[in-house]
Amino acid sequence: MCHGDNGARRRFGASDLQRSGLADTLIIRQITRGKGVMPAFARRLSAGDINTLMNYIKTLRNS
Repeated sequence: MCHGDNGARRRFGASDLQRSGLADTLIIRQITRGKGVMPAFARRLSAGDINTLMNYIKTLRNS
């Protein structure tokens, strides 16, 4: 996994999700469309699954 279990792995140029300040809409866009070497998940995940993943990603942020 490129982001690692805690979101900070940064493999293959992946962003550190612990430091990410992306707005919800931008997180959803990146999951849906992909970016760079990250694949798009629009055809693999439902809208509900993408929303759940976005919420999980936000829990990885440093407080």
